[in-house]
Amino acid sequence: MSDPENGTAAAASGPSPRALLFTLEGREFALSVESIVEVVRHRRATPVPRSAAAVEGVVPMRGRMVTVVDLRACLTLPARPDGASARLIVVETAGERVGLVVDRVSGVSPPGPGAFLLDVGALLRGIS
Repeated sequence: MSDPENGTAAAASGPSPRALLFTLEGREFALSVESIVEVVRHRRATPVPRSAAAVEGVVPMRGRMVTVVDLRACLTLPARPDGASARLIVVETAGERVGLVVDRVSGVSPPGPGAFLLDVGALLRGIS
């Protein structure tokens, strides 16, 4: 499988970093655990006028406003079906917290050979 935007296929050999594994549209992706703050249930965000198409809006979390980004839109995947449950992976990069909407979180382990390891910084730079 070729690399999706801002990600690389996990290496088949050598030591693998621990990563949070999640799925989008049936595909496995991974994020390095170093940038992850928490994982929570997805909740409706307050829209922000004139924001990027992938930005759902903002939600208050623990005294801070967190921007919610739909990873499906970032990776040009089909929209999540109405009523489908989702998770929000809250990451911190460059001092900013962002919630990434994903279909399902599988757990923490080294990414498998078919998983795509996403670069959160590069992904978010493409949104701004």
